[in-house]
Amino acid sequence: MLCDSCKKDLLLSDFYKYQKTEFSIKAYGPLLDNPTNKKSLCNKCLPNEQKWTEVQFCDAMGIEPVSIAGKLIKRQFEQRGCCG
Repeated sequence: MLCDSCKKDLLLSDFYKYQKTEFSIKAYGPLLDNPTNKKSLCNKCLPNEQKWTEVQFCDAMGIEPVSIAGKLIKRQFEQRGCCG
């Protein structure tokens, strides 16, 4: 398979936009493996890929954040009329 980003080089591995951590696995479990949260990247593209915040992940999945910080950030964006 080719890299999802450059479409040139062979992929290295799956990149999780919202990273798998102890918290994220407990909070979101199988949603982390949703194709929306994953990209297949080569060695050249991997260092340049931006990670998602919890709020970005939840917006992409159509769910509410679990953490208190995530909820506060989302509320601030909504009050300002911005997106996550």
